[in-house]
Amino acid sequence: MVAGSRTEGARTLRQAARIAGLAVLVLVVAALDAPGQSDGGPPSRSDVAKCLEDGQAALRNGKFEKAIKAFTKADRLSGGNSATAFIGIATAHLQLARFDEAELQAERALSVATDPPDQAVAYNLVGTALWGAYNSSPSEQADDPASLLTRAESAFGQALQLSGGNLNIAWSNLALVLEKEGRFADAEVVLQQYLERVP
Repeated sequence: MVAGSRTEGARTLRQAARIAGLAVLVLVVAALDAPGQSDGGPPSRSDVAKCLEDGQAALRNGKFEKAIKAFTKADRLSGGNSATAFIGIATAHLQLARFDEAELQAERALSVATDPPDQAVAYNLVGTALWGAYNSSPSEQADDPASLLTRAESAFGQALQLSGGNLNIAWSNLALVLEKEGRFADAEVVLQQYLERVP
């Protein structure tokens, strides 16, 4: 983005927003599929793992209600200590445009997540839920227009910090929020920083 090309920059950011939902889904499914700590606990690790696998498959196939059921069962079997289950539930709610519930579940993931990569994904989901709420709720915007955007900006910043800048979707999400706030120069800086990190 250069001076005088604000319209072109805004168009680019809007295009990024259109693919953001799909990118979040792909990113989260990949994170859920990645090997990590076992969620453990009675009745057995394999039962929890099976529920998580079922939830991941449902997310990939666009069966979001089924995903919520599978991840909720994994949460119950793990004794409420599975960040992966909460991340999966939050992702499914995001895809169903249930932004308040998505934020709640992402916050639950943050309350139990111990690994920075899980924490980064959860913060990105919090920010995405806040961004979605801002864009879908004119009444909330009228009541407190800066609150949702400010909180989303903070969440995306946390996601980038915890991931060491490696959570690519958080870069574009942060740029979208800055652009919505009218901070075009800051959005440009964020995008330039991201471009310097990728091939």
